[in-house]
Amino acid sequence: GGSAGAICWFTAGHSDSADPDTYYTAMMKDADESKDESSVLGETAKPWKYIRVPCLDILPGFVLPHADKVQSNGVLRMTDFNEMMLRHPGERGITIDHYTALVVDGDGYRVVGLEGKGGSVLPDGGFSSEREGRPGVWIKDVVDGELRTTLAPWEGKLDELLKKATDIVEDEGCIASMRDNPWETKPLD
Repeated sequence: GGSAGAICWFTAGHSDSADPDTYYTAMMKDADESKDESSVLGETAKPWKYIRVPCLDILPGFVLPHADKVQSNGVLRMTDFNEMMLRHPGERGITIDHYTALVVDGDGYRVVGLEGKGGSVLPDGGFSSEREGRPGVWIKDVVDGELRTTLAPWEGKLDELLKKATDIVEDEGCIASMRDNPWETKPLD
């Protein structure tokens, strides 16, 4: 999956769930207007922050979807994730560009990107914050207080890509977001 469908399988995910435009009440208000759930940057950046959300923990890792995109807060998701990784140094980060899928098959994986779409991987393997390359996946580790970024191989073994966390720090922003975004439940008919 993409977005929440990508992060849900991992230990944690980088989420835009603190964006008030994605809150339940805002989504239901716009449900009949055929708007999609993704935020877009308008003329003015909105004052909200990305959060680390706990996920199903079927696969180890802290995952960032849409790594090469800017949302309505005006912040490139990869830039925020780099800062977030320094607050969560016990976890391995996996960043997935917008037009990219990380396909898991048994004990292996492959990176699949849409042809002709922009991404963060330059031809020389460098990073482009302007999406001047092709879509790809990056590995992030904090070593001795410094963030190290490596381009993920296009295919390989999962145990070489993913790493179990040595320490997990819960995000206070996640708790605040849940408080500010109550979910209404109704019985099924």
